[in-house]
Amino acid sequence: MKPLNKRPDLYSRVWRWHFFAGLFVAPFAIVLAVTGAIYLFTPQFNAFSESQIHNSAAPVDGVITKSPEEVLSQVLDRYPEYLFHRVRLARDDDKSYEFDLKAHEQSSKPAKLRVWVSAATGQIMATGDPDSHVPEFVKRIHGELLSGKPGSLVVELVACWFIILMVTGLYLYWPRNVSWRSVFFPSLNKRGRTLLLALHGSIAAWASVVILIFLFSGLPWTQVWGNGFKQVQDYLGIPSQGQEWKVNLKSGAKPNDVTTGMGLNGAIQLAQNESLSPPVFVMPPKHGGVWTVRSLHPNRANRVTIHFDQWTGQELMRVKFADKHWFKRLVSHAISLHEGHLFGPLNQALGVLVALCVIAISLTGPLMWWRRRPTGELATPKVRPDQKLSIAMGAVIFVLAAFLPLVAISIFAVLLVDVARALLSRTFTHN
Repeated sequence: MKPLNKRPDLYSRVWRWHFFAGLFVAPFAIVLAVTGAIYLFTPQFNAFSESQIHNSAAPVDGVITKSPEEVLSQVLDRYPEYLFHRVRLARDDDKSYEFDLKAHEQSSKPAKLRVWVSAATGQIMATGDPDSHVPEFVKRIHGELLSGKPGSLVVELVACWFIILMVTGLYLYWPRNVSWRSVFFPSLNKRGRTLLLALHGSIAAWASVVILIFLFSGLPWTQVWGNGFKQVQDYLGIPSQGQEWKVNLKSGAKPNDVTTGMGLNGAIQLAQNESLSPPVFVMPPKHGGVWTVRSLHPNRANRVTIHFDQWTGQELMRVKFADKHWFKRLVSHAISLHEGHLFGPLNQALGVLVALCVIAISLTGPLMWWRRRPTGELATPKVRPDQKLSIAMGAVIFVLAAFLPLVAISIFAVLLVDVARALLSRTFTHN
C-alpha cells in the first residue's frame, strides 16, 4: 500500500466527503452541542425550580396531615379529564406531593399534567406540562429538533456523519513530514484561514477521542442504529435483565378476603422501606398488573426497579444494575457519561468542554471555506472525472454503511451525484 502522502486520489475523495459532510453537519452540531450542554445541568435546574414550589408550601410541623391517597383523590376530583400515572416519593425536606397525570384518550386536554400539592393542607400549589419544563424542552430539541420521529432521524444522521467527519478529519490532518507537536501545539502566530486551520485541526486532534465516545454513547437512543443495536444484542444472546421499562407482569389471583387490594399508601410505604436513591417514583397497576417502584437516579448504576403484587404487596421482581449483563452495564455507564452523571460535577464539566470543542470545530470549518471560496461559487474540492473508486475506499464505504445504516443512503446519494457529474462532464466534453 502506498504511503498516505502518496495517495492523492484517496486524499481528494476523503477531503470531498469531509467538505460536504461538514457543511451539512455544522449548523445542526452547534444546536446539539448547545442544548446538550444545557441539559447536563438538569439536576441543578430541577432542584432550584422545585425548591421554589416546596418553599411556598404550608409548614408541616413534623406531621403530614394529608395521606397520599387523600391528596390523589382531591387531585383527580379537580382534574377529572386525567388518570393517575405516577407520584414522586417525597424527600425528607419536601413539603409537597408531586403527581404526574395522563389525559383520557378522548380528552382534548394536554396529554400530561404535573401537579404539586401541599402535604399539610392538600392545596394545589402549582401545575404544569412536564414536556414544557425547560430541561424537557431542551431535551426535545437535542433529541428530535422538536419534530418528533422525523427530527430524531435527522439528529441520528447528523451524529453518524459527525463520526465520519472526525475520522476523515483525522486522516486529512494526520502529520505528514511534520512533527506531532505541530498538530497538538500549533503556532498561533498566524492570520486568516491559516489560523482557522490550525485551530480547527488542533482542537479536533485533542478532543477527537472524547467526542467520538460522546457520539457513540448517544447512538443507543436513536431509531435506526438503536434498534439495530438491540437486535445485535438479542442475536448474541445478551439478556434483557427483568422488566425495567416495559412491564407486562401480572399480579396473582385476588385473595378471597381482599376487597380493594394494596392502595397508594401501602405502595409508598413499601417504597420508603427500600431506601432507594432519589428521585423515586411509584406507578399504579394497570389491568391486573403490578405496583412499580422505580428509582431514576441520574447515574444509572444507582437505579433499581421493584414490582409488587397489587393485592398482597409481595415482591415479584427486582431489577438491579449489578444483575445486568456486563455489556448492558457498560452501555448504561456510557449513557450516564453522555448525560453528565457518571462522576458528578467533573462529568458535567467534561460535557461542557466537549460541547465547546464541537462548537469551535463546527464554526472554524465553514469559516475556512467561506474565506477561501470565490464570490458566488461553492468551491467544492475537485475530483477528476476519470478517477475511479479504489478498492480501499470501497471497503471503507462498505464498513461505514454496515456500521451506520442511516449513512448508507446518504453515501449512496453522494456517489450518484459524483457519477452524474462525471457523465455530464464527459457528455459536454464530447460535444
